[in-house]
Amino acid sequence: MKKGLKFLLAIPFLLLISGCNTKGDGKDHLVSFESNGGTQYKEVVVKSGEAVKLPEPTKDNNNFLGWYDNVDFQGKSFSGVYKPSSDVTFYAKWAEIVKTYRVHFEYEGVADMLVRVDNNVITLPKVEKYGSHFNGWRLVDKEGSEVYDGEFTVQSNLTFYPSFSDVHYLYLYLNECCDVIRLEYEPRSTVLISALPTPAPYVVNNVSYPFVKWVLQSGQDAPAEISLSKTPTILIAVYNH
Repeated sequence: MKKGLKFLLAIPFLLLISGCNTKGDGKDHLVSFESNGGTQYKEVVVKSGEAVKLPEPTKDNNNFLGWYDNVDFQGKSFSGVYKPSSDVTFYAKWAEIVKTYRVHFEYEGVADMLVRVDNNVITLPKVEKYGSHFNGWRLVDKEGSEVYDGEFTVQSNLTFYPSFSDVHYLYLYLNECCDVIRLEYEPRSTVLISALPTPAPYVVNNVSYPFVKWVLQSGQDAPAEISLSKTPTILIAVYNH
């Protein structure tokens, strides 16, 4: 009795599938696939009134975007079950999956970089911190580790840490128009005044005034040597008016 029940239950199912087939134009239709580098498929002959399930191809480093009935990928894409009304060639459309590396800079204000694997040479950014000289970037946040500057080839996700060294500043005010040179020295350096750059003549209304000497902010003549400290030292250029 149970066997007979199973047989009876199967009959409606087969009829239902057969009932889904509608009348066609009486002709078989050829469905071909151009996978554009993806999985290869043989052409399929679909009988009149029947449908074919379109395959889902794969391609290394690509996402499949669907089948198109034209080589320019115009109009809608096709997927799932397709019932042809004529011969058709489907073209696979792909979107390349571009692998990237993330480069993080452990310093406020410096944005992360997304670096393509096929274009992985970057120029490391420069940063500033008052009272310090920027040496470059380290891959390990530890003094004595290698410092990188300029171009760098990225081959994985990376985090960079900035490397600074303390400096003392000497500011040279060249004229009343606020032309200033900032010089950096190692902490507690002694600077020879004679070793400083000589400013070009100061020109006002086409009249040239030659440089005479350096003076301190107080107006006193600068000594032959200056010992620098954390407090920036300022020298002002004096010209022969």
